[in-house]
Amino acid sequence: MLVILCYVGDGDSNAFNTIIEKNVYGDQCSVTKLECIGHVMKRMGTRLRRLRAKMRGQKLSDDENPQHGFCPSDPDTWCKFKKAELLGSSFHNLPVAVVEAMGPIFKDLSHPDLLKKCLHGSTQNPNESVNNVIWTRVPKKTFVHIEVLSLGTYDATSTFNIGNVTKLQILKKLNIEPGDYTIQAMKQLDNERLIKVKYANLQKTKEVRKEKKKT
Repeated sequence: MLVILCYVGDGDSNAFNTIIEKNVYGDQCSVTKLECIGHVMKRMGTRLRRLRAKMRGQKLSDDENPQHGFCPSDPDTWCKFKKAELLGSSFHNLPVAVVEAMGPIFKDLSHPDLLKKCLHGSTQNPNESVNNVIWTRVPKKTFVHIEVLSLGTYDATSTFNIGNVTKLQILKKLNIEPGDYTIQAMKQLDNERLIKVKYANLQKTKEVRKEKKKT
């Protein structure tokens, strides 16, 4: 039996609560919920943007209590405050009021319990990807019976994890020997899928996607 010990999901997912309520493994083992690092970043960004809107227009004098006593004072110093002091220019740092307001947010982000759940460094993107594969076979807006839903889910999961060649294995299990054209077609689909993935992961392609999002 396949046993899943760790679950990666976002904060508003009901799937983990369902697993706990159903107690699918009984007393054999327990499932640990891990945080999707992408959603952690989004939540922090949302909190900071709300804080920025809330504190808009508030000001406080800065540079009155500099904390750079141990920073090197030579011209090649890495400390921007010291370098600005040597050059006689002004250094724009975060006002004390802003730092104090942002403090609780960063403390929450650095809480040991949250960091332990992010050590895996994974995101929920694979979950979203497999969901997309399922919906291409069984659209959410179309009502189907449980048999059709199950078949679509099985096909999507096997294709996502192994590839279209799994259909050849299923045919053989049904004592149906796939023909040469069928074998070639399934392999071709998998090759095209790999090519698309490689292209999507190119740095140039990522930059194009970022530019499109800006517009």
